[in-house]
Amino acid sequence: MSNGQTEPTRSPRAWHEREAAMRFRTWLRTDAAPRWIMAGLLVIGALLRLTNLNWDEFTHIHPDERHLTMVTAAMNLPSSLRQFFDSSQSPMNPYNIGYDFFVYGTLPLFIVRIVAEFAQKFNEFAQIWQSSPGIPIMMTGYDGVHLVGRFMSGLFDLGVVWLVYVIGRRLHNVRVGLLAAVFYTFAVLALQQSHFYTVDTFATFFAALTFYCAVRVAQGADPARRSGWATYVALGASLGASLACRINLVPMAVIALLATGIRAWDEYAAARAAGGGERPQGWTSTLLQATLFRLTLMVIMAGIIFRVLQPYTFGGSSLLSFSLSDGFRSSMRTIGHIIRGDADQPPMHQWANRTAYVFPWVNMVVWGMGIPLGLTAWAGWAIALVQIVRGLTVRPAPEAVKAHLLPVAWIGGMFLYHSMQFSYTMRYYLPIYPMLALLAAWLLFELSRPTTWSSLRRALCPRSSIFHLPSSMRAAPSSTFNLQPVTIKPGYALIALVTVATMLWGWGFLAIYRRPMTRIAASRWIYENVPQG
Repeated sequence: MSNGQTEPTRSPRAWHEREAAMRFRTWLRTDAAPRWIMAGLLVIGALLRLTNLNWDEFTHIHPDERHLTMVTAAMNLPSSLRQFFDSSQSPMNPYNIGYDFFVYGTLPLFIVRIVAEFAQKFNEFAQIWQSSPGIPIMMTGYDGVHLVGRFMSGLFDLGVVWLVYVIGRRLHNVRVGLLAAVFYTFAVLALQQSHFYTVDTFATFFAALTFYCAVRVAQGADPARRSGWATYVALGASLGASLACRINLVPMAVIALLATGIRAWDEYAAARAAGGGERPQGWTSTLLQATLFRLTLMVIMAGIIFRVLQPYTFGGSSLLSFSLSDGFRSSMRTIGHIIRGDADQPPMHQWANRTAYVFPWVNMVVWGMGIPLGLTAWAGWAIALVQIVRGLTVRPAPEAVKAHLLPVAWIGGMFLYHSMQFSYTMRYYLPIYPMLALLAAWLLFELSRPTTWSSLRRALCPRSSIFHLPSSMRAAPSSTFNLQPVTIKPGYALIALVTVATMLWGWGFLAIYRRPMTRIAASRWIYENVPQG
């Protein structure tokens, strides 16, 4: 070297490690990288959700799952579509087969029963699933259909992982989408619900699908992302399917309307910009007519899908009957009294003397997501809300407003809607978990931006850096490794911390399903050690 010093050399191992790291970074920038990462994540998600399904060994400990199991096992496929839509005759109508009180959506039950029919025929031939040697499980019966239901529950929740990624990619970028998908893959409540046959993962999937369609509608005025009337049809169809899983997802309709409003405003602003800031003559009337036409398409499609997939909400003997059935009205009255706390039911005693809003929030943060992810997600929601308010008032920022408005409205609205009830059942909040995971990922990547920490460093310590070691503490160049000055990147460290903690939180919870259930283990011990009589 010109200053008389010899150039440091690297060991062959150090050179290979550096070269491998550079190749990996180059690969991460390719279009194929996100697809391979998501493929691997889906495999991991499937292993977490679709294994150890018979963890309770046919004991049916979940009362709601047991109820759905009994209803699904009692169902029979109709002989014709006419019989299927005849509310008084259909063998798939819970009110016709001895279950006068039924408040869940029927779409998940239809899916599980149809899949169970195929699984039963396959098992009769292959005898893969057996209750004892040589005795196959009846997959449409009480001790088999819940296993089919659990498998489908996990499969639909796996679909949510993919939807979280595509929503995050569309609202922000690929990195945010991937990290959000990782968070949801390991979210504790999602893993728990995937091991039960309830309607919640089905409902969350269709709610996330509705949200994705709403995002496409909201971004449809962008020339690079333009979408036509078919997107509104898809939005209406997914909304109808959501309601056919859980009727209490009706607030999703507000998100659909909000997305339509964003699209209409963007189209109006684009027309004014094209006209030099002047309102084009006749454009407002044309825009209103186009918006009403799209809304009409959406509402009609939502109504059709709901009518087909939740047919026993209505009475009558044909698809064109729209009067509410007696069984549905009676069930809605009963469940209304229960969730308001007007009816004295043993399962509702647990909600007495609970602090509204605080109790469900703490449950969500501590148990539903884990403290690191829970706090990050809600911090992301709060900061996104501030950006919306500032973007609409103090400092116009239309891009930030459009990126955050739908997730913030959905999370805040659904949380308030359920938290003002008497009961705070955790799984009712599952449909907002995907968007909470998205806001957590967005916030962490915002904090990883160099400008964020540079501003914070200047504010906290204007004369020196708290993130770089001083020169006196930096290692001198080595003749072997050529050590570089140590630079701490707190943003990426925080991403790693929250990600690893969330993974460990979810994996730790799954120990419940990897080992014998405590009551079964205790019962076996009693039989083995306590004398009869």
